[in-house]
Amino acid sequence: MNLGLTTSFIIAGILLLSILSMNRNISQSSQELTMRQVTQMHTGTVSQILEKDIPNIGYQQNGTISSPITDADSDFIQFKSDIDNDGSVETIEWKFTDTDVNSSNPNDKVLIRRVDGKESKFKTGITKFEITYLNKDRSEISPSLLSNLLGGAQTERDKIRFIEINFTVESKEKIGRPGNADYTKSTWEKQYTPQNLRL
Repeated sequence: MNLGLTTSFIIAGILLLSILSMNRNISQSSQELTMRQVTQMHTGTVSQILEKDIPNIGYQQNGTISSPITDADSDFIQFKSDIDNDGSVETIEWKFTDTDVNSSNPNDKVLIRRVDGKESKFKTGITKFEITYLNKDRSEISPSLLSNLLGGAQTERDKIRFIEINFTVESKEKIGRPGNADYTKSTWEKQYTPQNLRL
């Protein structure tokens, strides 16, 4: 066989493998970018609603609501507010459940927001949702002192002045090469100082 022809076939094969590898890498990068954008979009959606709800705890058109936080735990908060500024006080709840979402991510759970019992479910890759409560000295208040389920008291809930919320959104599918694949992750954290809790 001709040495020049053999060399040409080898070079063409190497070139073809390089092109295929480059295409695969570009496709994987594109997929990772898309997943990252989706998780960030879901994070933004949840955080926008929290930004409206939490600062307005205890809000009422003509003053404030006494004892506005009616129940609290590390994954649950229930409070009163005239959230839509229509003159009537609503009961708002945020609850991170242990209900699985239909995805390949085993940590993907349902986050629920209720307004006077009307439920909105977030099934957007939320894998963690934690709430921390702080008093006027910024010392953490144990959920066992706050939660109705754990025998917590309203007097303890009335001491809450700051609320920290931390949640994580992950992609529903793993991204990456087999054996090295992982879920794309977006984390959000904020400390709130609802004005009506400071009065």
